[in-house]
Formats: sequence, structure tokens, C-alpha cells
Amino acid sequence: MKSTTIIKKVESQTDWDTFLNYIEDCLKKGMTNGKIAENSPVKFSSGVMAQILDIWYPGYSTLSTPERRKWILEQWPIHHLELKHTWRKEMYNESHPVYKYFTKFYIQAFNGQKHSAKLRNIEWQFDFMTWLIWWIKTGHLDERGVTDSGYQMCRINDTGPYSWENVYCDTGKNNRESFWTQIYPKTLA
Repeated sequence: MKSTTIIKKVESQTDWDTFLNYIEDCLKKGMTNGKIAENSPVKFSSGVMAQILDIWYPGYSTLSTPERRKWILEQWPIHHLELKHTWRKEMYNESHPVYKYFTKFYIQAFNGQKHSAKLRNIEWQFDFMTWLIWWIKTGHLDERGVTDSGYQMCRINDTGPYSWENVYCDTGKNNRESFWTQIYPKTLA
């Protein structure tokens, strides 16, 4: 189902605050997609409900109930660090400037960065929403890249997790230089 169709259906059957509060209550309980869809103030199939959850929280819809409960304990505080109901509601308005980032391209970019961290055994504490907000705040979302001039999410002192409090934005060149100077510090002769 297209996101514009979802938006119109929500707006025709209830208000956004009611719908979002319902979704968040279900998330806190670790409910399945089917259970969330079953009692929703807006009637969607469990497949469409999974699609809605993946827009807001990529990957969440495929988690088992125990994994969902673990995700809530680990990730939920991060979600509310920067997000407000009204901000999230406005994002789905096509005229809102953030709406344009809800594309396959940016979701794949997020998943690629998350997967890369996992391969390097580095803890990843961002979800799509907090990752997107962080990049938008840097002003370099569209300049991300692995080249010397591309901007990257860098960890402070290349230690600890990728988390809101432990990352900063810098160019690839500066990130690599920072990494190598920590491994081989320059000594004064």
C-alpha cells in the first residue's frame, strides 16, 4: 500500500495522535503485527501494519515477541530523545521537508551502515528515525560517502557504540586520519 494511501486512510478514520499513541502502546507491549492490526483504530491488514511499522521502525515488524521486548528496552529511550508525536505526524505530510527522505534509498543507506557496524562488531543504537534525524541535523545527509570528501558518522575516539551521544560528523579523510593517529600516535623527536 502506498504511503499516501495509508495517510489518507488514517486521516479519514481517526486523528494522527490517536493512531500513533495506539501504535506506541502496542510497541511497548511487544505485540505481533496481527494483534496490532486487529485492534487498531484504523483497519489495516497485518501485512500493511508490518509495512507501517517498517516505515517508522525498519526491521521491527520481523522481530519475534522476545526480540521486540528486548528492542523496546534498548531502543525506546532513543526514540523519545528527539521525536514528538506532532513532529512524526507532520513528517507524513507530503509538503513537510522530511517526507522526501522516506525512500528506499535512505532506508537502504541506514541498513547498510547498520550492517557494516555489525560486521565490525560495533554496537548499533540507532533506528531509522534517529539516524535520519541525526543526519539531517548535521546538514550533510546528501553528502554522505566513503570518499575523502564524503561525510561520515564517526565515533568519538573510535570507541564505544554508534549512539546519539557517541558520534560526530566529519569527512572521510579526517575520520581516517583520526583513526590512524590513535593507533600510531605521532611522537615528538
